[in-house]
Amino acid sequence: MARIFISYVSADRVFALQLATSIKQLGHVVWMDVTEIGVGDSLVRGISAGLRQADYLVVVLSPHAVQSAWVSHEWEVKSTEEIVQRRTMVLPVLIADCTLPTLFQHKRFADFRQGYEVGFAQLAITLHHHSQVHQASPRTAGPANTQRTPACSPHDTTALAWYTRGMVNLPSKFSEINVELGIPYIGKISGIWKPDADEQFAAWELYVELVTRVPVAELQDQEGSLREALTSLYTIFTMTRDILHKYGPAIARPKEGGAVSFGFLAISILNHAIRPILAYWHPVLLAYEHAHAPGISILEHERQWERAGELRHALQQTRSVLVNYAELLAQVAGVPPMHL
Repeated sequence: MARIFISYVSADRVFALQLATSIKQLGHVVWMDVTEIGVGDSLVRGISAGLRQADYLVVVLSPHAVQSAWVSHEWEVKSTEEIVQRRTMVLPVLIADCTLPTLFQHKRFADFRQGYEVGFAQLAITLHHHSQVHQASPRTAGPANTQRTPACSPHDTTALAWYTRGMVNLPSKFSEINVELGIPYIGKISGIWKPDADEQFAAWELYVELVTRVPVAELQDQEGSLREALTSLYTIFTMTRDILHKYGPAIARPKEGGAVSFGFLAISILNHAIRPILAYWHPVLLAYEHAHAPGISILEHERQWERAGELRHALQQTRSVLVNYAELLAQVAGVPPMHL
């Protein structure tokens, strides 16, 4: 259980109250000014006490919030403590497009723009992970613990409350899954996958990333940015590698009676679905972008590109692979597909 301070502006109060209710359902203690500061109480003393006692500050980012002096003061105070303690304490959640403060430009945020369930799932995983690490850190001297320390990733299948209700339903006995996944250049991957708990959680984390990225959402003609789509593909590439490093070699080993593993599928997708389109189209698009004429917006310049249609077709082919991949990951994670 963690103590969570929610920083927000009054224009976002309805969202903040909904978020507070969801966080409380995970077993955490939530501090909000509307519930903790009574009539006649000092705002300064109340907020200072709330910040001082909080393990984490969840800051709700919106166009109104980034202009608020109060919100800025709250995350600045906690950011200083974050530096001193050398651990993550400020957790940004983005509910609307806005210009992010410098501090948050290097931080990953929970993205609620794609839907409340998606954003909250990202936040819940992070809260669970950081809370486990924080609680595992020794606070007072005591006898040495000879038992194996639990992994720092959310692997405990006995504590599923930190997921959104109805989102995850891990079976008591892991099932077999027949895999048939078409991948460019190598044809079709097929076989039996017997996922264990680590593979299920890895599948869930990667699934959340996939369904919130531009390439998985169909890009219509003259819609969106080709550069943003390629950048999102690169993000999927790096996030997949991070997940593979995080969970270790166990998720790459096929289980007895199975021929497929999370690691095998992930590396196949990286090397044969994502890497080729990035390797070819990134330098081609970059060369065209360097010829950008003054007085024309970057997006308009991109739409005038004679090869834009080719790149959109390549992105659509990659999207088809990623959609099938995401549906497979959802099946392994035990969640219904959220949207594709």
